Order: sequence, then C-alpha cells, then structure tokens
Amino acid sequence: MEERSEELWHEKARQLGIVVIIPTYNNEKTLTTVIEDVLFYVEDIIVVNDGSTDSTPTLLENYPNLHIITHPTNKGKRVDSGKHPSAVASAVHAKAAGRSTAAAAA
Repeated sequence: MEERSEELWHEKARQLGIVVIIPTYNNEKTLTTVIEDVLFYVEDIIVVNDGSTDSTPTLLENYPNLHIITHPTNKGKRVDSGKHPSAVASAVHAKAAGRSTAAAAA
C-alpha cells in the first residue's frame, strides 16, 4: 500500500472539511504526542482544555495554529463545550488519553 505524505492528508482533510476535536484534562504526559500524531493528517484542530491544572496550558502555547478553547474549571464530559455549539459540521474526535483516532477519518 502506498504511503501518503502529510501534504496529501492535509489536502484530503481540507476537501472533506474535517476538523479534529481533542478534549483534554490534565494530559501533560500524552497531549504532545496526540497533537503531533493528529497534525500529520489534519491541520484544523480544536483543543478543548477542560480546566487542566497540570502543564497542559503551557504545552498548548507551543501550538499557535491550533484553535484552543479553555474552560477555567473542569466541566466534565459534554458533547458541547458551550462556546462552539455547532461550529464544526464534520468532526473527528481524538482523546488525549494516549490514542489518536485521526487516521480512521482518512
């Protein structure tokens, strides 16, 4: 099977209107890996920082091109962050728990 380049994945994702949402809460140990893995496939990423109290906010500063929603306190698991109720028509969810599901979207 032919391996695709990062540019090809990005173009395909743009054509399909894919945006990846990465919810995170105190995932300082895995978040960077998840973001880097997802960035190989998709450029349009929304990270929802759900009130992290670890170094998650500092890690996110290394990614100025990501759209970051920050809750001042943890709100728990919800489909809607309250700030972007339907801003994304097509979304692929990747959890910052050590696994990336972005590849499944391609």
